[in-house]
Amino acid sequence: MKLRTISNFFFLLCVFISISNAQIISDTVKAQKFDTGKMWSFDYPPVQYFKETYGFDANESWFSDVRLSALRLRNCTSSFVSGNGLMMTNHHCARTILEHIKKEGEDLIENGFFASSVSEERKIPNSYADQLVMIKDVTDEITKAMQTGSDDNEKAKNKNQKIKELEEKYRQDTGLICEFVSLFNGAKFSIYGYKRYTDIRLVFAPDMSIAYFGGDFDNFTYPRYNLDCAFFRAYENDKPAETKNYFRFSLNGIQPGEPIFTIGNPGTTQRLKTIAQLEYMRDVTYRNRAFLYDNYYNELEHLKSVDPGHADEYEKIRVEIGNAQKVTESIYKGLNDPYLMTRKADFQKKLQIAVISNPDLKEKYGMVWENIEKTRTEMRKIGPKIEAIRIRPTFESMYFSMAKKLFNLAGELNKQKDQKSDSSAQAKIDSTIYSIYPQKFNKLLEDTKLGIQADYLRLNLGSEDSLIRKMFGDKTGSEAVKYILSHSIFSDRDKINKKRQ
Repeated sequence: MKLRTISNFFFLLCVFISISNAQIISDTVKAQKFDTGKMWSFDYPPVQYFKETYGFDANESWFSDVRLSALRLRNCTSSFVSGNGLMMTNHHCARTILEHIKKEGEDLIENGFFASSVSEERKIPNSYADQLVMIKDVTDEITKAMQTGSDDNEKAKNKNQKIKELEEKYRQDTGLICEFVSLFNGAKFSIYGYKRYTDIRLVFAPDMSIAYFGGDFDNFTYPRYNLDCAFFRAYENDKPAETKNYFRFSLNGIQPGEPIFTIGNPGTTQRLKTIAQLEYMRDVTYRNRAFLYDNYYNELEHLKSVDPGHADEYEKIRVEIGNAQKVTESIYKGLNDPYLMTRKADFQKKLQIAVISNPDLKEKYGMVWENIEKTRTEMRKIGPKIEAIRIRPTFESMYFSMAKKLFNLAGELNKQKDQKSDSSAQAKIDSTIYSIYPQKFNKLLEDTKLGIQADYLRLNLGSEDSLIRKMFGDKTGSEAVKYILSHSIFSDRDKINKKRQ
């Protein structure tokens, strides 16, 4: 049986089953075998499951080959695709690099890049690729360290000390980049050892129009319709690296019935959270994230038609936040799906019964769910307030940073109000005030972000909150923006100077 292995940037495809206008009967909805997903680490691969389900008898050699063929970049996954260090990844993983390595007069994002020979491959400063070459199970060492403490604080301290010791030990023994990894919510622990390639060079990146053909939805859903890729090469001793493990290209493509495996470096998962934790994430964490991403993403599309002169600027921002918006929106939909949450509740119920039925487990873990629920209940009282005042650079309007700087400056001037100031001191103050107001200021975009922020504050603090009443009255959206700007002088530099004088 032929097998195709695809290594690319790891996308988690969440399939949500929506049951609309139907009542969920909890007694009939049960947890299923793969409710925690089908994503496995190389530490504990499901060899028997592959054999029974796909008729594929994966051995240690196969797992080693695909693991060594995959690579970790900064916030991206890549893979070797040749025996001389050629690496393939997604185009968006190269966009920042293209900006940094362009020469005067070049626009590598707009026009792309192609090295017609090895000598033309362009070195990328401060770049690296990590290859996972070692996995060591250190569960016993960490567990023993945690058990030696007399209280929780001492146990945590001993655990952290042991982690540092193990990372340093394996780093000294192997010369690898060694990192501690916690798996299964702290049930298993490993040390991962990475071989790091520090000489990475750009080989090819298509122009943006073909790399992003079809826009965000085609880019994410139908990648075969565009050229969403970039190629780098790893070098050692100023020569292309010799890479024995790499993924081969197929001229025949994938055939019906062939199993396909995606190898990569995904982020953390939340599949073992309790119902109380998931409900909090639904009602606070992801509600807030979805609100910000959805509103900003949709408003940017609207601004393209309102202000076509800056349409490219708005689309660029949409591209930058598009993947995060889709992931956030999908997770939020899943958390609001009563069928999925009921299945999760059944999973938790069965797990709790198993723990309580075992005297040793009951003594250690019997109260875990109740204690977690108590903490989430307490967090509901303060969580929204914390979320409201948290700075989120992606969504924050420049108005907030301007106001903060002016407030701090006013405080400093108030301290010095009894001191005589000469002309040079006045000039310095004038210069400081001038610098607070950015020369490049898209008022339409900043007003839009301020309106989203106003509604976000109201969402978390409530319409009757004293701060909300003072800042926005009963206004929302664009009306809230007009209200706050008309009741303040901070957005007008001339008024600030006149007030100061």
